[in-house]
Amino acid sequence: MAGGQTGTPAASGEKAPGEGILEQFVARALALTDARREAVASRRAATDEAAYGTSLRAGAEALVDWGEPYLLARRTLAAAHVPDALEREELSPAERAHWNDVARLVRLAIDEMLVALAGNEVLHPNHLRALSAAWGFRSD
Repeated sequence: MAGGQTGTPAASGEKAPGEGILEQFVARALALTDARREAVASRRAATDEAAYGTSLRAGAEALVDWGEPYLLARRTLAAAHVPDALEREELSPAERAHWNDVARLVRLAIDEMLVALAGNEVLHPNHLRALSAAWGFRSD
Protein backbone atom coordinates (compact mmCIF):
# COMPACT_ATOMS: atom_id res chain seq x y z
CA MET A 1 0.00 0.00 0.00
CA ALA A 2 1.09 3.55 -0.64
CA GLY A 3 2.42 5.76 2.12
CA GLY A 4 3.46 2.89 4.40
CA GLN A 5 -0.11 1.99 5.28
CA THR A 6 -0.56 -1.53 6.52
CA GLY A 7 -4.28 -1.87 5.98
CA THR A 8 -7.61 -0.15 5.96
CA PRO A 9 -8.84 1.48 9.16
CA ALA A 10 -11.32 -1.36 9.64
CA ALA A 11 -8.58 -3.97 9.33
CA SER A 12 -6.39 -2.19 11.89
CA GLY A 13 -9.21 -1.84 14.43
CA GLU A 14 -9.74 1.88 13.81
CA LYS A 15 -13.00 3.26 12.53
CA ALA A 16 -12.99 4.06 8.85
CA PRO A 17 -14.03 7.60 7.95
CA GLY A 18 -17.81 7.71 7.85
CA GLU A 19 -18.41 4.57 9.92
CA GLY A 20 -20.54 6.58 12.37
CA ILE A 21 -22.92 7.52 9.59
CA LEU A 22 -22.84 3.92 8.42
CA GLU A 23 -24.01 2.77 11.84
CA GLN A 24 -26.77 5.40 11.80
CA PHE A 25 -27.94 4.23 8.40
CA VAL A 26 -27.94 0.57 9.47
CA ALA A 27 -30.13 1.47 12.45
CA ARG A 28 -32.45 3.50 10.20
CA ALA A 29 -32.78 0.68 7.66
CA LEU A 30 -33.43 -1.92 10.37
CA ALA A 31 -36.23 0.25 11.76
CA LEU A 32 -38.12 0.48 8.45
CA THR A 33 -41.85 -0.10 8.58
CA ASP A 34 -43.78 -1.27 5.54
CA ALA A 35 -45.08 2.28 4.99
CA ARG A 36 -41.52 3.61 5.01
CA ARG A 37 -40.40 0.81 2.70
CA GLU A 38 -43.11 1.89 0.27
CA ALA A 39 -41.89 5.51 0.45
CA VAL A 40 -38.28 4.48 -0.21
CA ALA A 41 -39.41 2.18 -3.05
CA SER A 42 -41.48 4.95 -4.61
CA ARG A 43 -38.54 7.35 -4.64
CA ARG A 44 -36.19 4.63 -5.96
CA ALA A 45 -38.66 3.79 -8.74
CA ALA A 46 -38.57 7.44 -9.86
CA THR A 47 -34.82 7.22 -10.56
CA ASP A 48 -33.63 7.98 -14.08
CA GLU A 49 -31.54 4.86 -14.68
CA ALA A 50 -29.76 6.35 -17.70
CA ALA A 51 -28.27 9.17 -15.61
CA TYR A 52 -27.78 6.98 -12.56
CA GLY A 53 -25.09 4.70 -13.94
CA THR A 54 -22.34 7.30 -13.67
CA SER A 55 -23.02 7.84 -9.97
CA LEU A 56 -23.07 4.13 -9.27
CA ARG A 57 -19.80 3.59 -11.15
CA ALA A 58 -18.13 6.42 -9.22
CA GLY A 59 -19.45 5.09 -5.93
CA ALA A 60 -18.36 1.54 -6.61
CA GLU A 61 -14.76 2.71 -6.85
CA ALA A 62 -15.00 3.93 -3.25
CA LEU A 63 -15.80 0.40 -2.03
CA VAL A 64 -12.16 -0.59 -2.43
CA ASP A 65 -11.33 0.85 1.01
CA TRP A 66 -14.66 -0.10 2.56
CA GLY A 67 -14.81 -3.82 1.93
CA GLU A 68 -15.15 -5.02 5.51
CA PRO A 69 -17.52 -2.28 6.80
CA TYR A 70 -19.67 -2.71 3.67
CA LEU A 71 -19.86 -6.48 4.08
CA LEU A 72 -20.68 -6.26 7.78
CA ALA A 73 -23.42 -3.71 7.14
CA ARG A 74 -24.83 -5.69 4.22
CA ARG A 75 -24.91 -8.86 6.29
CA THR A 76 -26.69 -7.02 9.12
CA LEU A 77 -29.21 -5.62 6.64
CA ALA A 78 -29.71 -8.87 4.73
CA ALA A 79 -33.48 -8.95 5.33
CA ALA A 80 -34.18 -5.28 6.10
CA HIS A 81 -35.74 -4.81 2.67
CA VAL A 82 -38.36 -7.55 3.13
CA PRO A 83 -41.76 -6.08 4.04
CA ASP A 84 -43.58 -7.59 6.99
CA ALA A 85 -46.61 -7.82 4.69
CA LEU A 86 -44.93 -10.66 2.78
CA GLU A 87 -45.24 -12.81 5.89
CA ARG A 88 -49.05 -12.75 5.63
CA GLU A 89 -50.53 -15.81 3.99
CA GLU A 90 -53.76 -14.15 2.86
CA LEU A 91 -52.13 -11.87 0.27
CA SER A 92 -53.68 -11.83 -3.16
CA PRO A 93 -51.32 -12.38 -6.11
CA ALA A 94 -51.50 -8.63 -6.87
CA GLU A 95 -50.65 -7.72 -3.28
CA ARG A 96 -47.79 -10.22 -3.21
CA ALA A 97 -46.44 -8.77 -6.49
CA HIS A 98 -46.66 -5.24 -5.05
CA TRP A 99 -44.74 -6.13 -1.90
CA ASN A 100 -42.14 -8.10 -3.85
CA ASP A 101 -41.58 -5.01 -6.03
CA VAL A 102 -41.26 -2.88 -2.89
CA ALA A 103 -38.70 -5.34 -1.51
CA ARG A 104 -36.61 -5.29 -4.70
CA LEU A 105 -36.56 -1.49 -4.85
CA VAL A 106 -35.69 -1.14 -1.17
CA ARG A 107 -32.88 -3.70 -1.57
CA LEU A 108 -31.46 -1.57 -4.39
CA ALA A 109 -31.83 1.58 -2.29
CA ILE A 110 -30.00 -0.05 0.64
CA ASP A 111 -27.13 -1.19 -1.56
CA GLU A 112 -26.88 2.20 -3.22
CA MET A 113 -26.89 4.04 0.09
CA LEU A 114 -24.10 1.79 1.35
CA VAL A 115 -22.12 2.72 -1.77
CA ALA A 116 -22.84 6.42 -1.11
CA LEU A 117 -21.66 6.08 2.47
CA ALA A 118 -18.48 4.33 1.33
CA GLY A 119 -17.79 7.27 -0.98
CA ASN A 120 -19.00 9.95 1.38
CA GLU A 121 -15.63 11.69 1.54
CA VAL A 122 -14.56 11.28 -2.08
CA LEU A 123 -17.66 11.39 -4.28
CA HIS A 124 -18.93 14.52 -5.98
CA PRO A 125 -22.03 15.86 -4.18
CA ASN A 126 -24.16 15.14 -7.26
CA HIS A 127 -23.23 11.46 -7.08
CA LEU A 128 -23.95 11.37 -3.35
CA ARG A 129 -27.37 12.94 -3.91
CA ALA A 130 -28.19 10.48 -6.68
CA LEU A 131 -27.13 7.43 -4.69
CA SER A 132 -29.01 8.48 -1.55
CA ALA A 133 -32.12 10.04 -3.17
CA ALA A 134 -34.40 7.11 -2.35
CA TRP A 135 -33.95 7.80 1.35
CA GLY A 136 -35.37 11.32 1.15
CA PHE A 137 -34.45 14.13 3.45
CA ARG A 138 -34.60 12.40 6.83
CA SER A 139 -38.28 11.73 6.36
CA ASP A 140 -37.99 7.96 6.76
